[in-house]
Amino acid sequence: MEELSSSINLDKQKQSTPLNKLAIVATVLSGVTIIAGVIALIVVNNNFKAQVTTLKTENAALIKTVKAVTVKQSSIESDIHSLKISTVFQRIAHTVEGALVTDDFVVNRINIYTEDADTKLTGINIDLENQPRMALAYKQSGQYNISDRELRAKIKPIVNQVEEYYKKFPDTLDWTSSTPVNITVKNYSIATVQNSEVKLVGEK
Repeated sequence: MEELSSSINLDKQKQSTPLNKLAIVATVLSGVTIIAGVIALIVVNNNFKAQVTTLKTENAALIKTVKAVTVKQSSIESDIHSLKISTVFQRIAHTVEGALVTDDFVVNRINIYTEDADTKLTGINIDLENQPRMALAYKQSGQYNISDRELRAKIKPIVNQVEEYYKKFPDTLDWTSSTPVNITVKNYSIATVQNSEVKLVGEK
């Protein structure tokens, strides 16, 4: 009976030995698989980080390029605007000079001034030629043999004509009542027109 029991135990040990080996092999394979998986994840993660870094670099370069293009475009638009304004001003001057007249004056030359960006009218200079009867009243250096009241009354109509003609052009800068208009005769300043008031040179 004891021999039979020993034989059975021996058989069980023989059977369990291959099972233990299989379990060990399975465990080792499982461990290797896990390690391989971890290594693969590390590699993928590193690749992902590298791709993210590359994308960030490319994105930064793209943003820089877009900013440069935007600045260039803004500069081009500003140049186009300035060219358009300059062209309109030249057309106005070409048409006005020698053409707009009153009984007292003829517009000899007009100069239009703007700020650097050509977005605001900062002043206008109108040089006048005397009509024959005003030539008789003209002394020299912008002085006349007429009263200040008469001279103011003669200046305002020619300025109004220039302003009305200027405002017919849609692409001009705003000429407002506060825009200073300097009036000269033979390049001598005789008055400034602003806020509908004619102020002669020397007046306070």
